[in-house]
Amino acid sequence: ILQEAGFAGWTGKNTFSRLPDNSGCSDYLEKRVVAGVPYLGLGLGAQSFSHSTLAYNLGGVTKRMEQYLRSVELGRLPIQDLYHLSLAGAMGKFCSVSFYFGGINRKHFEANFGAALEEMFPDKVEFALAEGLMEYVDDRLAMTKLGKEHASGVIALFYSPHVQAYLLGLPGGEIGATDYVSASIASSSGNCTADPSRPYVGNPVPRYERKKKARRDPRPDLASEWAAREVANAANAVS
Repeated sequence: ILQEAGFAGWTGKNTFSRLPDNSGCSDYLEKRVVAGVPYLGLGLGAQSFSHSTLAYNLGGVTKRMEQYLRSVELGRLPIQDLYHLSLAGAMGKFCSVSFYFGGINRKHFEANFGAALEEMFPDKVEFALAEGLMEYVDDRLAMTKLGKEHASGVIALFYSPHVQAYLLGLPGGEIGATDYVSASIASSSGNCTADPSRPYVGNPVPRYERKKKARRDPRPDLASEWAAREVANAANAVS
């Protein structure tokens, strides 16, 4: 209906516009999402972002102003949580947010990180293109209609390695993990061959019931990783 009325939208995005090459969103949001422009959050629980940090203000949980105002009065940034991003983490964050608009702007990626998207994610880009999940549209590596059907998997391709490793270690996705669903449906229709007293056979054990295993921190050393990128950028600039 929207297309018949002259509106156009990017695959994977839920806003439309009649203006050519327009996202249908505010200039602020487009720069924040597409270009990865750093921003400063003001107010309780607000998020601030730079290319190497992610922060959340005080009050996100309590919803109370007292501590926030006291911190400002003392001349402090009213920050509750501050995360220093590795280079891989920063690139993963940029790509993940970019998918709010259905794809990654290659020019802005290179401007932010000093390297082409294809250089930093060669196998991921090759796979997405070969499987018809993404395609080149002007300066964007954009999701296709097929890619939208598998959006969670497409986005996860560009997560940082330590995030991917963490997610793969979570329960879920095991063989037979959802057998209990079929058993329950069969039971309600009178065609149950499974033991009705055990409807959750095959269901993965919840996280809080699992024994925690000691894991090596997979995150790279932040200072050395960013320093290596700066050296590479400087070398490219000289050449």
